[in-house]
Amino acid sequence: MEIRPIDFTDPCVLALLAEPLSGMTGDSPPEHVHALDVSGLQHPSVTVLGAWQGEALLAFGAIKQIAPDQAEIKSVYTAAPQNTHRSGFVEGPPFAGYTTNAFS
Repeated sequence: MEIRPIDFTDPCVLALLAEPLSGMTGDSPPEHVHALDVSGLQHPSVTVLGAWQGEALLAFGAIKQIAPDQAEIKSVYTAAPQNTHRSGFVEGPPFAGYTTNAFS
């Protein structure tokens, strides 16, 4: 497996990036969708890395720097069939201006 920055011109990358956002916008009211679209993921404060096995993009992760000493994981997503369970998730309190709600 190789971890490297993603190429926003690669159709494989764009297809995988669209999957989680599509699900969120279909299931949650717009005011509770905090995911970044492709243009948001291209912001200089965001780092997006992909996990590749040969030519196959298995997963991506996005980290946004919100202060010199603080970053937010904006997205972590795996391509099917790897995305069948969540591992290591620990719920925490809201931060950076977010509020607790039923969609977070």
